[in-house]
Amino acid sequence: KILCDSRLRSKFAKCIATEHKQIDPLFEILSEYDQQWDGSPFREFKICTIRKIQKGRNQETWPCTFEVQFKNDGQIGSWNVTTNEKNILDINMSCLDAVYSWKLNIKTTKFLPNDKFTAQGAFVYKLRINPENRLVYSNTEEINVVSICEKTRWKYWWGTNYIIEITKYEFWELSKYMDDLPGVEIPLNQEPPFSVTFGVS
Repeated sequence: KILCDSRLRSKFAKCIATEHKQIDPLFEILSEYDQQWDGSPFREFKICTIRKIQKGRNQETWPCTFEVQFKNDGQIGSWNVTTNEKNILDINMSCLDAVYSWKLNIKTTKFLPNDKFTAQGAFVYKLRINPENRLVYSNTEEINVVSICEKTRWKYWWGTNYIIEITKYEFWELSKYMDDLPGVEIPLNQEPPFSVTFGVS
């Protein structure tokens, strides 16, 4: 069933480029009017991990996901961690009269405590940005990193009613480091990202 509403004026292209130079003309057009948001670009990291808890002789494990932002001074900003993510609705639609396809996705998840003194906090507050401007992380006794996606978002006003957002996605597959000793720092700049894409919304 398709619900038409003239108030819905959002379009997106999840991947329009794999190199920055491919969208340089778009940046040039958007920069002409000096409408970039204060603080833009914004950086955030989605860190997929395995959480471990020792219960007697048994060890329980489950996946959990961290979303972490850094302040302009390089300090940890807002962050959260979730687990038990479930996909309860996934609708894909193609419209022959429009340029783009559409996707509606609804998920449920459980938020874990983000207190600084929990196992989650101990992991997050060891994260840092190195002089090469890349994230550095270290596994802990309870948390091992599987993959990281760094998102860099540029936001611009377009006229008075629209916002254009360009997002760069850089993905690292890091499961090969899961057996490293806890506390050993792993900088992302030691290897190129597995994939790089740009999206526009």
